[in-house]
Amino acid sequence: MHNLCRTKGSSHSYARLIRRNKIAHNSMNNVTSALLALFAASSLSAQDASQGKWYDDYDLAVEAAKREKKDLLVDFTGSDWCGWCIRLHKEVFDHAAFDAGVKDHFILVALDFPRGEEAKAKVPNAARNSELQMKYSVQGFPTILLMDAAGEVYGKTGYQAGGPEKYVESLDKMRTVGKKKLAAIKALVAQFEGGEGEDRDKAAAMAVDLLATMAADQMGLDKLAPIALTAVDSKDAALSEKAVTALLKSGVANDACIEKAIALDPKNNRGLLELTVQAKMTQVRDDASAKAFIVALENLVAFPATDKELFEGLLFNATRWSDGPLKNPENAVKFGKLLKANAKDPKVHAELLEKVLKDEN
Repeated sequence: MHNLCRTKGSSHSYARLIRRNKIAHNSMNNVTSALLALFAASSLSAQDASQGKWYDDYDLAVEAAKREKKDLLVDFTGSDWCGWCIRLHKEVFDHAAFDAGVKDHFILVALDFPRGEEAKAKVPNAARNSELQMKYSVQGFPTILLMDAAGEVYGKTGYQAGGPEKYVESLDKMRTVGKKKLAAIKALVAQFEGGEGEDRDKAAAMAVDLLATMAADQMGLDKLAPIALTAVDSKDAALSEKAVTALLKSGVANDACIEKAIALDPKNNRGLLELTVQAKMTQVRDDASAKAFIVALENLVAFPATDKELFEGLLFNATRWSDGPLKNPENAVKFGKLLKANAKDPKVHAELLEKVLKDEN
């Protein structure tokens, strides 16, 4: 799956460089200018591209979904600039096989975020689109959300190669598995909120176990995280540490959870300390938060890493940000040397390393 056409980043484009849990080097694919020009020239909106079969107004689509007892497939797209969005429409959405595969289950919605004035003029309610982008934490285009008519998200995807048939097959699986998982999560939340004593503790432990199986940005995290956070201060030490670990790995830890992890594993013997540094990295939005990440990483490098791939990603961002927006060449050299020494394949970072270590060779 590709989801690489990014929204406008925050100060100094920190947000565009963050890749949670794994190596954070820039993996953005370049779409040739000829391809972009070909499609941008037409300035078609996403709804036009699908011959009018897509709603471009979310609220009208919700009404239709309720009326027809269907779910929503919501495409957050950049129709006149995002290369992967254009490919997704050309390879999947514009085909009769896709229409036939989804017509019984989904109302289709295209929320467009174009850059050209002609395409912008075709967006009926840009402010509402931005509101929905924020509500559902959409950070890259294309993002495809599957949700029920009440707006409960049970699936998320983006560009997938393989054509319309394969894409529909993937949607069917997400619809089946995702809705079952969402129902189970909601039942667990109800059990926790309505329970007392042992029943409530049992529900919290089950929420932690489920959260531990979920990756960052997976659907349902927002419902499980509040329950798991209550287990951070549990008298059961094993449950407390499991909750801390699950919250950190899934990217939903708060500051109190981060502090608890540091206290539990100050020398990174169990890998918790490096997860707190990762959490600091994903919180970077400006110079101040970037410097907080750098301070946390400087503490971590004194101890052995347990996840070498994660450690490499942390060092990459520290090197790049020190060389770039933070304007700290001394730190860039320091972290660059560590990156070179700890990278699985230093050639992957050759351009950056050559730049920051040019005076060291």
